[in-house]
Amino acid sequence: MNKGIVVLLSIALVLAGCSDNRSPEDLYNEAITAKADYSKAIVLLKNAITLEPENAKYRMALAEAYKDMGNALSAEKEFNRSMELGFIGDDYLTLQSEILLQLGSYDELLVAISDYQERSSEGLTNKQNLYKLLSYLYVGEASKAKQLLKGFDVNEQYAEHISTAMSLAFNNEVEKANNILLELPTNAYPPEFSLFWGKYLATNEKHGEAIPYFEYYNSSHIQNGEIKLALARSYVATDQVDAAINVLTPFLKSYPNNSMATTLFAVGHFKKGDFDTASEYAEKSLSLGNSDVRNRVVLGLINFKEARYEQAYTHLKIAINNLPSGHAAHQILWATQIELGEQSGSFDDEETLANINNIDLPVLANWARVSLTEGDYSKANRILNSINSIEIGSEYEQAKVGELNLLMGKAEGLEQLYNLYSNSPILRKSVFLIKQLIGANDFERAQQQIDRLKEIHAGEGVLHFLQGIVSSKQGDNSRADDEFKALLGLEPENIFGNMYFANSALKKKEFEQAISLSDKVLSNQKAYLPALLIKNKGLVGLGKEDEALEHVLSALAVPELNLVAKLQLIRILHQFKKYDEARAYLAPLSENKNLPKLYWQLAANDALKANDPDKALDIYEQWYLQNGEPEAIFRKVHLLEQKKAYSEAIADIDRLLTLDADNAHMNTLKAHYLVLSGDALQALELLDKVTVNEAIKANVSGIRGKALNRLQRYEEALPLLSAEYKRRPTRANMFELYRLYKSTNQALENMKLLEQYLSSSPTDLTAYLLLAELYEQNARNKDAPLVYMKVLEIDAENMVALNNIANSYLKLNQAEQAAPYAERASALYADSAEVLNTQGNVLLALNKTDQAINWFDKALSIAPSNQAIILDAALAHAMKGNTEKSQQLLSQVTESKKNKQKVDEIKALNGSI
Repeated sequence: MNKGIVVLLSIALVLAGCSDNRSPEDLYNEAITAKADYSKAIVLLKNAITLEPENAKYRMALAEAYKDMGNALSAEKEFNRSMELGFIGDDYLTLQSEILLQLGSYDELLVAISDYQERSSEGLTNKQNLYKLLSYLYVGEASKAKQLLKGFDVNEQYAEHISTAMSLAFNNEVEKANNILLELPTNAYPPEFSLFWGKYLATNEKHGEAIPYFEYYNSSHIQNGEIKLALARSYVATDQVDAAINVLTPFLKSYPNNSMATTLFAVGHFKKGDFDTASEYAEKSLSLGNSDVRNRVVLGLINFKEARYEQAYTHLKIAINNLPSGHAAHQILWATQIELGEQSGSFDDEETLANINNIDLPVLANWARVSLTEGDYSKANRILNSINSIEIGSEYEQAKVGELNLLMGKAEGLEQLYNLYSNSPILRKSVFLIKQLIGANDFERAQQQIDRLKEIHAGEGVLHFLQGIVSSKQGDNSRADDEFKALLGLEPENIFGNMYFANSALKKKEFEQAISLSDKVLSNQKAYLPALLIKNKGLVGLGKEDEALEHVLSALAVPELNLVAKLQLIRILHQFKKYDEARAYLAPLSENKNLPKLYWQLAANDALKANDPDKALDIYEQWYLQNGEPEAIFRKVHLLEQKKAYSEAIADIDRLLTLDADNAHMNTLKAHYLVLSGDALQALELLDKVTVNEAIKANVSGIRGKALNRLQRYEEALPLLSAEYKRRPTRANMFELYRLYKSTNQALENMKLLEQYLSSSPTDLTAYLLLAELYEQNARNKDAPLVYMKVLEIDAENMVALNNIANSYLKLNQAEQAAPYAERASALYADSAEVLNTQGNVLLALNKTDQAINWFDKALSIAPSNQAIILDAALAHAMKGNTEKSQQLLSQVTESKKNKQKVDEIKALNGSI
């Protein structure tokens, strides 16, 4: 805060005190009656102290108010000043203990208790003994703690159980200790012990376990404000926001200016998604003088979500000074700086990397995230590899590393998070895990997690949302509809529910309904662009494409539109196939620093639409060089695969492997391209070195099958390729299996394979032609023409189908049916010797010998050495009686087993003539 403002506020405070006609004692008495309205009490006590600066009683009361507000430093200062002024009273130790506990000064607390016992004839109260016990617990004085416990005021029947529990706690086995205490009845120990143990658990971030103890103490101390706040704090920490709000709502009615309560109320509503209420109470808490960093974080995140980046920056910049480096606020601040074009800051790379093991893990994780934000994937990967080599302790650290691994595309990240959160009762953590499982298409485990949460958090809207997504992804649209209806029943304005049904209406071509539902969401900044996309598709469906385009262009004309929003709108122009307009908006954006992924995707897509794959490859290369983003290489190698440039694809994957040599996904991808490039043996050797996890197990198996197939190890390849095709019935996998069956002369299996494939892919011309060929080769001549007919339904001028259907009818001695197909083929493909030859054979079968000879001559002019055509022409001349010409043609034929029968037939015909 500006120093001048502080001075003015101080003067105003003094003037306020001076202008108040009440006596200092009246002000003191009013402060005491204010109870938990700490902010009001502090103002009143400061005014009283302004009038009587040396009053020890007023300062002790002010110390207690500061302590209750959570401002332990100010509380300690006022407490010490009160004692210096000669505070009279024996009840100061409890306050002093609570202040020192807040400060974490356990050694000082033990000294203070010892001094008090020397001066006072009174024994310690239960609460004071508990504070002493707690201090022993923290400083590791197990023997003294156990000795103190023996004389503690507990039910003798359960003393041994409590002693055992405390012994476990002294050895940091808090969960075992807690399990023992949970089995005891509530009368086993006094309420003060319940409060003590709850605080101990909460201090160790075990808020879920602390709640029952706070609830027990609260039941017998219903008017105690301290327990209300402790209970609310633990509710908020465990995402039981409704319970927290239920505790805080009546509390705030009695004490509307309690800044701690307003902070917790703000955080609770923020977690619930009520950003308006959260903003209101976070602002109020700040205005009450509460510097709790959570107020800043809440306001920073809300402003960021609402794209108010200047305000977000102001709050987050203050917040991060009081937050650990791994806190999410740091990442949001960086994202805010990117939006404002003010991203800056780096580390001394070499020095830090040389001493990396001395850096706290949360700082390392944050550094890796920052490196990613800056586009330096290489540095981020080096840091992450270092993190993965460190023994990770707390759940918080494990979660950060898991999220980071996931962010950087490492499969182990998902498994790390699964191991952490798959049994968590905390809704927020479990929901995060389910979203990651859905993103990885792991619907089975996602469903298991949803079912688990329904037993713990029945009726939560987010569970309907997640179930709806999983059902939709698995094709169960009826259940998805029911889940999203249930979501809207709980939250009628929920943007996800309305967006789902808007999109559903779009798929059903209910365009008016889609537009109506998208209009309900358009006012929400978070959903504006996807809602606009749905509305535009609805307008296009109604034939109002110009109106749809006008919406997009109007949005692009807004000056304050940020970079990401512009790119998303340009993507809509691509979807409308308005590439020229999109290009005009996209080109100027290239001057921006730190261009995001979407820019590069759109630029490459523009090049591909312009049929310039080489330019697209250059764009992917620039993307990688500027951002270090692995996806750029993955997209590049995919395009290289289409160009069959497998060696170049392998070289690009090797660039990524220099950063992470053991990356299972990238090594598997390299093996795939080795197979395609013809080096199946090296591919197998590489796959043998890959550490296979569940995420890539199936891919490794499929690639191994292809490599074995190329090496003619068919018996080993067959089960792998069959499983791969069953898992992913793609065209490529089908043809891989087709090649194996063909190589092992399993024509019947190949026919079954093609028939099954075509039932789900009824437009694949190549598959139809192969099936028809198999029918012909395996005496199913009547079925072959039917398959060729299917081809002609898709491509009426397909040369192979026209030619082969004519030949099929010839084999069935149905020349008249063959004639129209042969005639059409010869008209379309007059430069094909095979087509002209078929036309000649059809005419010959119709006894139009002269015409047939004419077509054979045309065919031989194109392919004079074609043995089949020469034989057909020789037969035609023999039938015509041109023996000399027939014999001349026959002399050009190399006799073989295949053509012997026909040669003998021609010779016999010439002999008889």
